[in-house]
Amino acid sequence: MSATEYGGVDRRRGGPDRGPQHDTIQILIVGDHALFRAGVAGLLAREPDLEVVGEADDARSAMDRSLETSPDIILMDLSLPSPGGIETTQR
Repeated sequence: MSATEYGGVDRRRGGPDRGPQHDTIQILIVGDHALFRAGVAGLLAREPDLEVVGEADDARSAMDRSLETSPDIILMDLSLPSPGGIETTQR
């Protein structure tokens, strides 16, 4: 499934298979610095209502991981190497 095939209401709500019983906020962390990603993931792991569902270190893996995990939030490093975080977010 491509990003263009998965859109609309289902995408905004986290996918067709996630219902109201879903009580944690799922987060994907995207950044090219592994130590920073690990630190953010460690801080978020302390919160009972947050779950880090994946990490990505470049734009391509960010797109792949977002389609795999359908996170509620993507923490994106806007200064990623080309294509940058802004362009990746727009896609």
